[in-house]
Amino acid sequence: MAGASGKKKTVKYAKPKPKKMAKPKRGQRRNKVLKIKAASWEAKNFKELGRGGEAIIYTLKPGIVAKIFLKPDAPEFAEDPELREAAWVRIEEMQTKLFSFPKDLPAELVTPTGVLVNGRNRVFGYVMPFINGTSLDKLGRTNMNPTAKKTKKMLVSLYDTVVKLHEQGVIIGDFNENNIIVFRDIPYLIDADSMQFGPYQCRSFIPRFTAPEILRITNSDAGSGRKKKDIRQWSFAMATTYNELTDWYSYLVIAMRLLTFTDPYGGVAYDMDLAERMSQRITVFDQPVVYPLIAKPLSSVPRPILETFFKVFHLHKRFIPDKKIFDSLANN
Repeated sequence: MAGASGKKKTVKYAKPKPKKMAKPKRGQRRNKVLKIKAASWEAKNFKELGRGGEAIIYTLKPGIVAKIFLKPDAPEFAEDPELREAAWVRIEEMQTKLFSFPKDLPAELVTPTGVLVNGRNRVFGYVMPFINGTSLDKLGRTNMNPTAKKTKKMLVSLYDTVVKLHEQGVIIGDFNENNIIVFRDIPYLIDADSMQFGPYQCRSFIPRFTAPEILRITNSDAGSGRKKKDIRQWSFAMATTYNELTDWYSYLVIAMRLLTFTDPYGGVAYDMDLAERMSQRITVFDQPVVYPLIAKPLSSVPRPILETFFKVFHLHKRFIPDKKIFDSLANN
């Protein structure tokens, strides 16, 4: 895709007070999850499938994988005290969160089927089904180029999943194409443990997929006597919590990347980096931006969809998009 997605960020945590199991809403049932005692767990006995900034995925057996959370003393956090603290808080929160998912969640959300606990009955990971598909970020690259019919099927299915999750009180939060696996043109959401529901907030984000109004974007001088672009350091932090409309913002970013191979902040605007552009809301719809050469032109996007992109990304309006706008893909 044109332009990098940006690295995942995690907000600095305050150490939480111990939580009791989250109570489901009135009329809402809690999902039952099996507790698996795994006192003898050793990672070396299993094949590593992948890893991120918070956990490692291992293959347990065909169709089943385990997600093991990185400990605060993991080498990845050795030089970053904030990440160590975040890892500690994450594990503390998982002691209750993994048992508290609402019931009747859509099948397109890959949820834990069993929670792994050590000899001290402490949660250190969970098991879940393995979706043997393709990451959506790969489908959004120029060499893949899915047909309009397949793109419509994926976007409509993902739209329905978002609606169902919101109906159950779940906010996706860190909603990006890296957390979506596509199997037979159906997108499946992974990383359910980071989602927001009940007392549990989502604190992770990738700036390019996150609505700017919930981010605190700041800059500071790193020295003097150098060019402006060298002395200004920009940073992101969460300013407020996710909500349903921020999920829809992220959904439309995903849709735009599938349809154009770029996103609202793709291309180049003078010497501005992503943070500076987001702070000033300078998108691909603005004159100073040089549109990415490898991206599909905006004129190739069906008008109903393009108008929705323009309203959300350029005019900064927030609303639930009409699912019918994707009917235009069948005629494109």
